[in-house]
Amino acid sequence: MNVRDDGLMGVDHLETGIKLMFNLAGNTLVNQHADINNSIRILKDESKCEFIVCSDIFMTPSVRYADLVLPAPSLLEDNNIAPPWLCGHYLLYNNKVIEPLFDSRKEYGWLYQIACRLGLEKEWSQGRNCSENWLEYLYQELREKDHPFRKD
Repeated sequence: MNVRDDGLMGVDHLETGIKLMFNLAGNTLVNQHADINNSIRILKDESKCEFIVCSDIFMTPSVRYADLVLPAPSLLEDNNIAPPWLCGHYLLYNNKVIEPLFDSRKEYGWLYQIACRLGLEKEWSQGRNCSENWLEYLYQELREKDHPFRKD
């Protein structure tokens, strides 16, 4: 973390390791770096990061280094919006076809609960207490603004 990119104030860099890291829906802890073996060495050193939470639908290499693993719902178990793969002036709406299996919960739900317990509900949710509220808001925002997805 640094002053320019992260708004760090009073110092040029942190004097301590990371206390908590969330890795959601991705294998980014291990596979997104030039030297995977160095990434693994860092992840094994608890002085670098004391606690790692991963939420994913797969047992990825990153999940292996988590202290807490939470199952996430698949695209069949959740409503969502997404742009097309390469291009297009439209969004895709994914309808959930089954209820989430194996006690999986969408990340927004449990992160919202954490924010509430920390007294940060208003700041974190911006008045949207569930993922469906965010889907509606984002869809309306795209329609109202001059966005590439908007096609009149």
